[in-house]
Amino acid sequence: MPLKSRILTAISVLLFSSLGVASLRAQLVFDLDFTGATATYNSSAGSLVIDVEDVAKGVVGPDVDLRIESIGPYQPDTAEKGGDVSQGGNNGSPPGTDDVRIHLDAGTTTRFRFSLYDGDGTFSTLFQPGVDFSFTIVSYDLDGSAGYEDILRIYSPVVYTLTTTTKIAASLGPGGEYVEFTGGGAGEVVGQAGLTSLTPDQEDVSVMLEFNNLSEFVFEYTVTEVGRNRSGRNLLFDGDDLLVNGPPTLFEPPVVPEPASGSLLFLGLAAYALARRRRG
Repeated sequence: MPLKSRILTAISVLLFSSLGVASLRAQLVFDLDFTGATATYNSSAGSLVIDVEDVAKGVVGPDVDLRIESIGPYQPDTAEKGGDVSQGGNNGSPPGTDDVRIHLDAGTTTRFRFSLYDGDGTFSTLFQPGVDFSFTIVSYDLDGSAGYEDILRIYSPVVYTLTTTTKIAASLGPGGEYVEFTGGGAGEVVGQAGLTSLTPDQEDVSVMLEFNNLSEFVFEYTVTEVGRNRSGRNLLFDGDDLLVNGPPTLFEPPVVPEPASGSLLFLGLAAYALARRRRG
């Protein structure tokens, strides 16, 4: 497609809300179902891998698979997991839900890669349907108290939504490298065993994350508190049931890590910025 046509296509899919927040109206919008997530912990490598086959079905061509893998040292809470640590311990799908859960020891941080693949079971070819696409996940139960809390960082372009009464503190990292969500303002809100609906209290400790034209993104999970007798905390993602109501906010890091998957978003944002300058 000629450059001019690509730019016009990017502009045509750019949607502005009444608040002036940019989002993409994708041709292909799909949900993710994390049912049956299987986790494997490799003690010698200090790594965690969570796989979900057929996380999305009937999208375009083959179904879609998901792999969440640690790209930094992962330290499980062996005291809590006991003998099942080699099978992933407290990671995977919470019983009775279609969500996915990641457990982390207190006082540790691990970076992860979230990747969508063509659904042939090999986890080798990233999902690239050839059209604009979008999916949304909700990270819930981001709670705790100051000093013992969940912190989620997203290092990729994302449109995020928090409630107007949120207990989560959102901030940017140095140089705008990431957007951070800290859940230490609400105390403990019941939800770590998995949820099928959000209570008002849980909605205030949840963030909705919309990804456009990204087959993979990088996130980091931190559980604060060092040197105390805590067993660790859980990060949970839902892909199709939960909804956070509030004003959307666009986060765009200075450098898009995957040019092939993020080029359309970049072009759309450039057009938006140019239009704002012209109006000014």
